[in-house]
Amino acid sequence: MRHIVALVVTLVASSSAALADDHAKCSTHKGLSVMYEPGFEPPVVEDNGLIQPNFVLLSGPWPETASSGAVEPGESFTITYSFVPDGTIIPGTGANEQDAPSNLFATMDANFPGGRFAWQSVFHQVFARYGEMTNINFVFVPDDGASFGISFPFGIPSPGSPGEIGARGDMRISMRPIGAGPLARNYAPTFGGDMTMDSLDVNQFSDPTNNFRKLRNVLFHEIGHGLGLDHVLPQNATKLMEPVLNTAFDGPQEDDLRAIHYLYGDRFESNENGNDYKFLGLQLQHPSVNGTQTLVVEDLALEREDSEDWYGVTVAGSIDGLPGVAIRVEPVGTQYQYSPDEDGAQMQTIDAAAARDLKFELYRRVTASPMTMQLISTIDFNAAGEAEYRPPAVYSLGGLFFIRVFSEDGIDDVQRYRLTVSNAEIAATEPDPSMLLSNATQPIPSGSIVDMPTTEVGQNGGLSLTISNTGQGMLEIDGFTIVGPAGSDYSAFLPSQPIQPGGFGVLSIGFAPTAAGFRAAQLTISTNDPAGDYELTLRATATEPQVGALTASVEGVTVANGATFDLGELELGSEYEVSVDLENVGNANMSVFNTTFLNEDTADFEQLTDLPLALNTGATDTIELLVKPLSEGQKHTTMRMSNNGVQPTYDVVFSYSVVAVELFDDCNSNGVDDATELDSDGNGIIDDCEVVTPPVDEDPIVVDDPGNDDVDNGGNNEVDDNDNIDDDGIDQDIVDNDGDDNNANDNIIDQNDDNDDLDNDNQDDDRDENREEKRSGFCGAGSIGMLTLTMLGLSGTRVRRRRYVA
Repeated sequence: MRHIVALVVTLVASSSAALADDHAKCSTHKGLSVMYEPGFEPPVVEDNGLIQPNFVLLSGPWPETASSGAVEPGESFTITYSFVPDGTIIPGTGANEQDAPSNLFATMDANFPGGRFAWQSVFHQVFARYGEMTNINFVFVPDDGASFGISFPFGIPSPGSPGEIGARGDMRISMRPIGAGPLARNYAPTFGGDMTMDSLDVNQFSDPTNNFRKLRNVLFHEIGHGLGLDHVLPQNATKLMEPVLNTAFDGPQEDDLRAIHYLYGDRFESNENGNDYKFLGLQLQHPSVNGTQTLVVEDLALEREDSEDWYGVTVAGSIDGLPGVAIRVEPVGTQYQYSPDEDGAQMQTIDAAAARDLKFELYRRVTASPMTMQLISTIDFNAAGEAEYRPPAVYSLGGLFFIRVFSEDGIDDVQRYRLTVSNAEIAATEPDPSMLLSNATQPIPSGSIVDMPTTEVGQNGGLSLTISNTGQGMLEIDGFTIVGPAGSDYSAFLPSQPIQPGGFGVLSIGFAPTAAGFRAAQLTISTNDPAGDYELTLRATATEPQVGALTASVEGVTVANGATFDLGELELGSEYEVSVDLENVGNANMSVFNTTFLNEDTADFEQLTDLPLALNTGATDTIELLVKPLSEGQKHTTMRMSNNGVQPTYDVVFSYSVVAVELFDDCNSNGVDDATELDSDGNGIIDDCEVVTPPVDEDPIVVDDPGNDDVDNGGNNEVDDNDNIDDDGIDQDIVDNDGDDNNANDNIIDQNDDNDDLDNDNQDDDRDENREEKRSGFCGAGSIGMLTLTMLGLSGTRVRRRRYVA
């Protein structure tokens, strides 16, 4: 059977060769146990064979001590303890852990708040508490620094120097670096009970939370090993001797108390017969003398089979007579889970209040020497787990009375109980509940900080915690409050019904952050637990939503969601391309799935880009539109883009006016239709655009033959011999082509001058060919769309005339 019970070690040299690694080396030996820090997975070890019905023993009780010598079972004795001086060599426990000097004083003095006196006081308090629970007297003594032990082959440590009066304690405490995982380790009683703490975990030991509870519970746990207790399962924050440190409680719990009582009995352990009774110091008198007298004695136990406890009280008479003697014996214990193995297949629920069937008897001493007693009454009416009660009946004689508490069920187990004695009626004690929160197996004691999961703003996160009732009474939850800077971000859901002893419930804490950043609040749960309200500090980090965020722009102008972009003035029947540029400015990828055009003018728009569009963070893309106005007037059309960004729909509203246009001629560019202007000669050309042919000069026009100077030597308007005269005035040059200086016979036309003649007849055709149509673009948002008129002067222009529709 495999268990998570960590490092149950007995030093047996003959088995040392089977050791494998550092922790396994310890785990095969009975006698040395290790406590682990939270979050560390303890090694799996074998059952040590000392499992009791519901607790586990590492070894038997202390066989002898320096002060008391050999110790008999049930005998009260003394254990001394001491702090090992710095520099004392502390052996390693494995091949990879070398010997190292103790540094207890240097480490704790430098790190513990308040210094040496303060940290040693915590140690003394823990030993004193064990003294209150058992019949052991713990005494602090100095330490001479004697050998703490030697490392045998294969890294198996041996116990160090035993306790010696005037030299060192029976249980010696040291500190050295150990490494990740262990907080401390301790030998069993048969190997000296010595302790070594890990100096690397000094921050845990010096943590002042809950009155240094981490240090206190490490010491309680390790001293438990030093007294013979072993680890127990499951690791569910109900037992001190679980392998991993618990801080949900302070000191030994139900299972731990039962185990320590099994080994050593309660603090009155020597009262095993009438001759060794424990006198309670109570003298009962009639209520008329001193009123009601009641004595309640806690932390009592029948530790084993055949155990019995004896208590003595005196009953004194008065003028009003003898008092009655009322006695109540109540079993004490909580319910908790116990498993002998790691997988929990044999999980048991232990009802510690019903482990044994208690009964008691009342005697009156008749003679002191020899001791003789008279039985007055035997009380055994109820079953295991229920109290036995004797009302305040008056006996005819006073004197010394004895109460014997015992069981005859033959069970070798521990039954803790409470004894109440009074001279009046004793009301039944209402059992108390005890609330404990845990997250899985990790306990969350009152006053703890609970870290909630990181959650995006606008989303719902949360955490579910287990509520355990480890008490004997019904746990009733009255309500809760949440206050603090981010109190409105948190919610809580608690069980509506009381939780049975040993039962469980669920606390659900919701977190819906309204802003990013650190968010904290205080949760207070009100119950009937006598320990008071359960308080938790809730804290979490809220992050900005991880979503895409779409922005759009048209023709370079950003258009917010739902805003309007003015396309200006558009012409009926024309087509316009519009680009809608998109960008993902969010912190997550997104997609634009489709577009929808809304309002009455959707037929004017055609989408040219296929969808969907994938937009990674920071990416851009464009949706191209074709606008084709189909009717005149002022219009508005909404383009709705569906997407998975922070705004699931993104609307761009297009506004525009549509006008019809007519073509007309305007040759003089005055904006007036030529058809309405003066045309005196009726030739279709208005007067302003008529072209007048210049008159022909009567004098001959002399045309220079290329390359020759024109010289008139005779002054008769004739050029010299090499020059030619244009006689007919029609701009035809006679050229001496044959070189005989006789121009009369040469009739070749100079082709270079043909193009100089004006063709007035074709003037209208030229004007027609030069007619142009110009279309204006549109302006940006907030601008007025304008159509530019282009005039080409005398060449003539066909322009547009707008026909506006109201």
